[in-house]
Amino acid sequence: MVGFERNARENNSQDALENMANADKTHNALNDATPGGDDDTNDKLTSIAVKREKKSNDAANDGTTQKTPGQTKRTNTEARKARAKRKAFKGELYDMISKLLVVGAIYCTLLFAIGKDHMLPHSAGWATFLLWLAAQIGGLLAIKCKLPSLLGMLLAGLLLKNIPGDPVQGLPSSWSTVIREAGLGIILMRSGLELDYDKVREAGAVAARLTLLPGITEALAVALIGMAIFGMPIFMGLSMGFILAAVSPAVVVIGMFDLQRSGYGVAKGIPSLVVAAASFDDVVALSGFSLFSGLAIPHGSLLMSILSGPIQIIGGVLSGILCGCLCACTRLWNSRVKRTLFVLFMGMTIMFVWAKFHYTTAGAMGCLIMGITAGMLWQRGWPGRSLSLGPSTHYAHEVEEDLAYVWSMAAQPLLFSVIGSAVNFRIVKAEVIPLSILVTLFGVLFRLPAACMAVGGAGLTMKERVFVALSWIPKATVQAALGSVPLDYVETYKKDDKQYKDWAEAILTTAVFSIIITAPIGLLVINKLGPRWLSKDVDENGQPLTPELATDLDEDGKVGGEPSSDQLGSRRSLDRDSVGTGSALSSLNASFTKKTDRRPSLQLGVDILKKAQREMGAWLADGDEGDESLYDADSFSTGAQTPI
Repeated sequence: MVGFERNARENNSQDALENMANADKTHNALNDATPGGDDDTNDKLTSIAVKREKKSNDAANDGTTQKTPGQTKRTNTEARKARAKRKAFKGELYDMISKLLVVGAIYCTLLFAIGKDHMLPHSAGWATFLLWLAAQIGGLLAIKCKLPSLLGMLLAGLLLKNIPGDPVQGLPSSWSTVIREAGLGIILMRSGLELDYDKVREAGAVAARLTLLPGITEALAVALIGMAIFGMPIFMGLSMGFILAAVSPAVVVIGMFDLQRSGYGVAKGIPSLVVAAASFDDVVALSGFSLFSGLAIPHGSLLMSILSGPIQIIGGVLSGILCGCLCACTRLWNSRVKRTLFVLFMGMTIMFVWAKFHYTTAGAMGCLIMGITAGMLWQRGWPGRSLSLGPSTHYAHEVEEDLAYVWSMAAQPLLFSVIGSAVNFRIVKAEVIPLSILVTLFGVLFRLPAACMAVGGAGLTMKERVFVALSWIPKATVQAALGSVPLDYVETYKKDDKQYKDWAEAILTTAVFSIIITAPIGLLVINKLGPRWLSKDVDENGQPLTPELATDLDEDGKVGGEPSSDQLGSRRSLDRDSVGTGSALSSLNASFTKKTDRRPSLQLGVDILKKAQREMGAWLADGDEGDESLYDADSFSTGAQTPI
């Protein structure tokens, strides 16, 4: 007890006095329990007292005091974050283990199903499997480094091709071509399904300028420097220029949606403007490449070389419209699985049929137009009740989500790893690489001021215009898919012409290094400069402003005013698929109810939604799915498709 008393006197600590009292109580209780106890009991009592004395002294000497509520809150927050990190790490670990097990199962299946000749090292199946696996690992590492996953996939293929032994040398060129064509078709179908035609129309002339001016300017600049550096003919230079002119939706669109969700630049419509322009950017690049690729590598008669471009554009558009109309017949494709499978394989049919006649860009154009056509017709319920289940904005989103899964799991890793493996440093001349980098930077140098000029007159500040220009440079998907097409044409029509082969390899190398240079820069610009250079727009409750509320801003920049008849009508409209479980209507009810406090005029919309939810719930309970009167086109609004 002496130690406790001394500690209390020296530190004047209430905690030490309390500990002393507790120790006395414990000591007395134990003595009462063992009157006249033996030596073992006394030793135990002494040991307990010494331990408590030591613990109290350590706490007092360390200056331990009771935590304030603020300190406790911070400690709890840090503990929750630590638990969340541990949980996330375990989730990633389990996910990686599961993927490795699936990969092992897939490899064993292929090994014993198609034989050792195709799945052992230096065979075609082995090379494809190895590229896919390396791309998955490279993409994961790139994400950890805050870089686009596609960059890690491309570098994985590049590394595999150029390490000693070349483990992917067994990949045939025909397989590479099929992989690139399939990847290009899938990403363009997704772009078509994501395209919001109404939003593009709303953006008007600014979106049109942003779509045309930067791309065409860069294409012309790249063509000129390609002629000067590589000695290319003008049409070969223009082909390379339009390959490099396309921006990557995988980088630009996703980055802009992240900014839009956080409320940056929403009041001025900057994310929506960039997304709308990106929707048609691929069309411009494909059209330009189609026009000049036939003239760049002459084959057959001069007339056919001249007509090759128009044939590819017109043929691709017509085939895309036709297949899009077939996709719109939702009476035939009356489930999500059917719609996804038909869109996927119809697009692949367009791609491979045109590629069979060496019109690759016609197939690409057809896939893009098919996605656009199907999405628009699904919204409008065309071709009527005889072949359609009614208008829906959900069909395009559902199919795009399914295609996105196919893209992320198979098409994207194979496409980028294959294009990376196409660059063989053992063959490429040493001087080609720095020249390719120079061509890329030269094109970007002309693209930036053109993009800055394109958004002039849109009410943007200089910082905002520069941000749009910088975010408009990432390259990836089109470059990966079309970068090797000139080389394929040379192998087909000019196999013995060394000069054409050198030019085609220079185009391929330039396409690869344009991805390596611009993709991370573009992502960095969007993620870092966006929050700094764009204003963060919030509503009266301090929440990030949405594009829908941004259209309702009054002259003072506040959300208010009476909604237009078109807006109110669109809020009254119901989508057949949105009432499958009632969850979508419930969320809409909640959002409108929140807004009713400051916008009494929306009470009518709230009442209509509640009534419609009750009626639809009763209809679903009865199971009456055959009443076609519910799908009358006049009862639905075509709405506006929001890109994913």
